[in-house]
Amino acid sequence: MPVGGKVYVQVNGERLAVRGSVTSNIGQAWERETVTGMDRVHGFTEKPIAPFLQLDITELPSFPLSRLNAVTDATVTAELADGRTLILRNAWHVGTPERNSDEGSMQVRFEGLSGEEA
Repeated sequence: MPVGGKVYVQVNGERLAVRGSVTSNIGQAWERETVTGMDRVHGFTEKPIAPFLQLDITELPSFPLSRLNAVTDATVTAELADGRTLILRNAWHVGTPERNSDEGSMQVRFEGLSGEEA
């Protein structure tokens, strides 16, 4: 069974041209930070973190940067080589993607209100 390799990513059912790796924190809902005092470790705090999918894509005329910037309230799915599917719901495009004209690529990031693994 493959543990890495092929991946398919869709935004509202429309496939993106994935070039490189897909990274995600889906399944990690909280971030912990240690609280220390001058005398000892006091414990930790927790705060929620936004689920995300980040990937390198080829910008094709069928899905240009202007359309990426307009993505809000989307469902973004990543089908992984090992059979798992990552689902990001109520997602939006974040950051400012920079085009690499030598390679025809860019890195994009989507964050959302919720994420799950199926």
